[in-house]
Amino acid sequence: MKKTDLKTALAILLMATASSCYNLAPENNAGALTSTDIYSGVGNVLNIDSLVDHVKAIKQPIPGYYSTKEDIDIDYRYDGKHHKRVRITCDRMNPRPFKMTGNAKMDSILQMQDSWHQQQMEQNDRIYEALSNVCKSLACSVKPSNSSMWETRHDDLDSVQYNIALREYSQGDTLKIWNGRKGTTSYSQAPEIVEFFFNSDNDSISRMLGREGYGSFTYEFSPDSVQNETHVLLDKKGFIKRLKPVFKQKGIESRDIYITHDANCSIKPALSNMVWTREFITENPADTKDIVSETKGTIYTMHSRAQMESVMNQLKEVIWQYIDENPYMFYTFSPDKSLPDPNYSYGSIKDLFMMDQYTLPHEACAIFFHQYQDDYNILVLDTTGNLWLPIEWPIMKSWKNGKVTLNKNIKITSEQTNRYSARLAQESNGYPVWEDSSIVNKKK
Repeated sequence: MKKTDLKTALAILLMATASSCYNLAPENNAGALTSTDIYSGVGNVLNIDSLVDHVKAIKQPIPGYYSTKEDIDIDYRYDGKHHKRVRITCDRMNPRPFKMTGNAKMDSILQMQDSWHQQQMEQNDRIYEALSNVCKSLACSVKPSNSSMWETRHDDLDSVQYNIALREYSQGDTLKIWNGRKGTTSYSQAPEIVEFFFNSDNDSISRMLGREGYGSFTYEFSPDSVQNETHVLLDKKGFIKRLKPVFKQKGIESRDIYITHDANCSIKPALSNMVWTREFITENPADTKDIVSETKGTIYTMHSRAQMESVMNQLKEVIWQYIDENPYMFYTFSPDKSLPDPNYSYGSIKDLFMMDQYTLPHEACAIFFHQYQDDYNILVLDTTGNLWLPIEWPIMKSWKNGKVTLNKNIKITSEQTNRYSARLAQESNGYPVWEDSSIVNKKK
């Protein structure tokens, strides 16, 4: 690891001790507080925002190389306590150089790919070392009983597991014994926690492809020392009304979708037929046996990346304002997720915001965003019951117990036909493959 990286990594630590007096406001009975007040982290042992900036500085884009992976994932949520959670991927690789063919054109491509892999490997190694050294430094600033750190090497396979409770609540919560060596930890919820793991990849194919191992760093800050049992009901109509001015702009198209399934629906959610599911589980299944799950949604489509980025920023401002006004509704917000690289169109869908209500029947309101080639989509979904988002959502009008009605105003390419029908055909529970797009387009 470079000395400059080590100095930078150490500089992100605030040299407060684990027993330092920290005002854990906001408590749940506090007055009106903004999201900045709640998630500021003033007085925390770890300056997580500086660590994120440091990792971003290392993980620079590689010219010509496009990655579909999110290396840093940050979300904010409230489930009776407020949480800020940061996950940083620290996979490592050691790819073998390509064997030259003697063909000048082909060899130049292989050399370029070797260069990409080498740069990616160097970046990943620096991130791994920075995160590892931060954890080791943090362990020195807490009581020994508040950390568990172990490393093993067996048959050329490395395993690392660090678990550190950086602070205790002011009430003096007693942490239980850490049991990280068995892969699990047991502790009272602490206000500041770090977990770091790395496992070597013993899969022969992964090794052949140059994957050395996979790892993850997780930081969680929970400022509320008391669980709030008060359940704030959702105002979904009011929230969606707040969003509508953002979507009333020139260049934004909209269409509605409808999704519903009975409690005894024979179609079960799986990777082959759903891109997203949110299942609510109750202690007594009889409570939900007659509930029909229903999602009413609107899809907003743009054809300009600049406009999509502008709309996303406007949405985030509206959401933060709404959270400030309703800090005790159950929600998860991931404002740092980025649009896919414009040079790599792979049609992924990402969650931006979701608010939940756990009273029966369960209710939720969710916002997703998506890019496929030159189409940029934002989905706003109002759900009662379980949220299922079928794989056909880009080209459908409705989905009822597995029966799909296509939107006949949407032209379906042969690529989409192959993509959807191939995946749906894998479903083993009799999931019907939707009708051939050529028939739909011929009718149109």
